[in-house]
Amino acid sequence: MRSHVFRKFANVILNREVEKIPAFIAPFAEKISGTEESKSFITELILAEDRICNSNQFWEVWKLLYEPIIKWNLHGYRSKDVIIEYMLAWQWWPDGIEEWHSLKEQNISFYANISKDLGQNPSVLYSISKVLNSICRHFAKDGIIWIYRIVSSNKNLELKDLESNTLFYLERLMSKYIYENKEKIRKNAQQKHQIISILDFMIERGSVHGYLLRENIL
Repeated sequence: MRSHVFRKFANVILNREVEKIPAFIAPFAEKISGTEESKSFITELILAEDRICNSNQFWEVWKLLYEPIIKWNLHGYRSKDVIIEYMLAWQWWPDGIEEWHSLKEQNISFYANISKDLGQNPSVLYSISKVLNSICRHFAKDGIIWIYRIVSSNKNLELKDLESNTLFYLERLMSKYIYENKEKIRKNAQQKHQIISILDFMIERGSVHGYLLRENIL
């Protein structure tokens, strides 16, 4: 019954005028927490947007959910899953996807902001690494900056049970980016520093691939 209500509500709110959305979303935003119910609510919003394609309404909802998630840092038994879902790093994207109709260049500041405001949470680095291998693939250059911000500000970040998957996505991202941009990286001291810092972070957590990549651009 709860899932049915969330599904109906998601369709209703994404078809409202943008200026009316705050009144609709407020009761839900106030109750966002690290629970299965919050994860389910966010999932239904993404599913609805994938069908409806009302990106202005969708990003208004995401803006209104942002402050509660950042402020509370979502403690709870499903908090990790809620953040991953909120960052659009869910498991249902089809293999090989590189973009999503509702994620455009004007929206990617979402990731820049959350990497700054919640970078100490390992779910954020995992999520950014994953979306840069899928729906954010075309924003890899920006993604390097987001990841660098996290690893440089949280050098002792413990990835816990997300470590192996985070390193997997980082290795895929960095391999492809370095392969496509090796000469540019070598000529750009700032970006080279950022990439080496990311690779060092990976190496410190046991990534042999990270070591080989670093040797390739030194």
